[in-house]
Amino acid sequence: TNFQNLFFSQGARTLAHNAIPTTYNGIGITGIAFDENARHLPEDALKNGLIIDATAAEILMSKGIDVGIKKFGERKYATEEHFIKSDNYIACDNSLYAGGTGIFDSVFNEKIEILSDALIKGKKIPMTYRYENADGNRFLVLNFSTRLANKDNYPLLRHYERGRQYAENVEWLSGKKLPAYCYGHPSLYMLCKENKNSLSVGLWNFFADIAIEPVVQLGDNYSQIEFINCGGRLKGDKVYLEDIAAFGFAGFEVKK
Repeated sequence: TNFQNLFFSQGARTLAHNAIPTTYNGIGITGIAFDENARHLPEDALKNGLIIDATAAEILMSKGIDVGIKKFGERKYATEEHFIKSDNYIACDNSLYAGGTGIFDSVFNEKIEILSDALIKGKKIPMTYRYENADGNRFLVLNFSTRLANKDNYPLLRHYERGRQYAENVEWLSGKKLPAYCYGHPSLYMLCKENKNSLSVGLWNFFADIAIEPVVQLGDNYSQIEFINCGGRLKGDKVYLEDIAAFGFAGFEVKK
């Protein structure tokens, strides 16, 4: 067992790997809680939506919270995940399971919106979905347990489609946009600081490949930019950067 995996949140890891800026203090824009981290959530944590895995969903259900699952079913094993919107297929991690990734063939509320699925013995089973319950609580649910994600390079939580899925659903979950997001570069870590009229963004390329001409999608339109250790150009709500070297850093500040 990798010792550090006993202490560091898989929720924090998956966001960090996928260039989703996070905060560890206060409510933030929306929340993420995998596995046992969902057991002691304060009640107001549901107000801005939650990204949860199957174990967290089961914990919330035990507290009487509707997460779109009527009854948990048998664990089935998927070898690939189909993302419906993009029509892309991502291979699951066969090294952690005998026959693929374990997802649950549960009885779901008919109002869930399936975002990705897996075809298992001719049956399509939701792999991720989003759902709003009668109390107005919104969830993005990963229909598998991240407790089994005991490797730092766990593919299900660390690939481009998962990062895009998080980013695209933040506004639906919370009604707010991410201050910044960058798609398509593995382990590109992003840190943001925002106030009323400006936004500062730092990007660390924690990978052995160059991040080639990354494009940062901003949550608002800006008119001025100052670059730190890089070059590029600003166009409204997008920043087009020059390459970031392997294990390199780039930063900028934009103003309205």
